[in-house]
Amino acid sequence: MMKVLFLDIDGVLNDGLGAVIQPDRVALVNSILDETNANVVISSSWGHVHGVVRVSKMLVEQGFAGEIIGGTTKGATRGEEIAAYLADHPEIENFVALDDSVFMHPVSANWVKTSGRRGGITQEEALAAIEILKGTKSDN
Repeated sequence: MMKVLFLDIDGVLNDGLGAVIQPDRVALVNSILDETNANVVISSSWGHVHGVVRVSKMLVEQGFAGEIIGGTTKGATRGEEIAAYLADHPEIENFVALDDSVFMHPVSANWVKTSGRRGGITQEEALAAIEILKGTKSDN
């Protein structure tokens, strides 16, 4: 079963205000990947601007230890970009999207909204992503 974490950069790995990837936020993403054996798809303007290979190198420089298998193509909204990627990759059986965007329809059921300008992903948000990828998320 292939699991994928769709990773935004701004607002997830930083506060959304600067171009600096924060190693402590990368460590939280690594913890999700370690716990779930998920692969990563870059779903970020960083991937559109810099390319997935360059973004991968930037992440590794900050301690990223996962496997990046691709990137979304630019769409009308982030949710639509992810939905298009999923339609093209039926081998993906479960996914989570880490993003500070509010435009996540039609994939909002598998979305963890990160803290964005408050510093990026938190431990609580990482745990929520793990629950979604493991299929243990409660609906309450």
